[in-house]
Amino acid sequence: MTRTLLHRRTTGWRSGLLRGLAAAGLSLAAVCATGLSSAQAEPPPGYELTFADEFDEWGVDFSNTWDTHWRKWQLRHMGGNNDRALKVADWERLKGQKRVGDLLHEGGLKWESNYLHLVKGGHLRLRTWPVPDSVRDQLHGFPFVAGMINGARAHNQTYGYWEARLNVGKVGSGHHFAFWLLPSNHTWPPEIDILEVNDDDGYLYHFSHQNGYVPPITYYRPPGGLDRWITVGFEWRPDAMIWTVDGREMRRERANIPARPMYPLMTLEVGSYWPGWPDSKTEWPNEVLVDYIRIYEKG
Repeated sequence: MTRTLLHRRTTGWRSGLLRGLAAAGLSLAAVCATGLSSAQAEPPPGYELTFADEFDEWGVDFSNTWDTHWRKWQLRHMGGNNDRALKVADWERLKGQKRVGDLLHEGGLKWESNYLHLVKGGHLRLRTWPVPDSVRDQLHGFPFVAGMINGARAHNQTYGYWEARLNVGKVGSGHHFAFWLLPSNHTWPPEIDILEVNDDDGYLYHFSHQNGYVPPITYYRPPGGLDRWITVGFEWRPDAMIWTVDGREMRRERANIPARPMYPLMTLEVGSYWPGWPDSKTEWPNEVLVDYIRIYEKG
């Protein structure tokens, strides 16, 4: 099951973008995104809040809410995508008794209070770092580490409205960020990609994976660039799925609407098939800023 999920995420369309759209058998739907504003959006009328993390406290709640990886499958990277970033947190101990954060500092990285999930000023910074050669063996040989939040324990529901306020402007060469949904029964598909950012190409992407249904990919380059706050929304109803950015509709699907509970997650891949390998332009740490994640249900 897990192998299928990770493999299909690669061969479905991401590798198609890399290797050629004709080989993947997909088309692209480009959206002209002129006039987008950075105003904070609001949920559609009639929705009530069912879950929220404002990231205003001292850190991420990994005790009761979030996971650092796919706990169900004990997976710490997107193997089918050739993801080379191990998903960990500073406090975790993998091989031996040393914390991941201590290993990174011991290997020669400048000292940070939290390398991978830094909550500061009311924002979560999901980060990636290169692993120093001297401690790579203790991190299972991976060349990179990345922060991730997996909400399988946090919240899941069928239908509703998902919203996050993000700044993805620092996603750099060799990196891929995704804000997405997966079924709580750990099957695949469906998969809802609320937002994806790849490399430093300047585009935002929206997509979904459904049984027997392969819609075009929606992608566009915001005229104001990516280095700003944007509010990403996803409304999921029995008759439609609607993607928005700053309150403006960017994508709508009316076919093959899933009807099973799903949970949110945010992931960072490094060196995978779609973005390729980091280069000399890549800045470290690479990071995505998250102001909040909110989930609503029809009242």
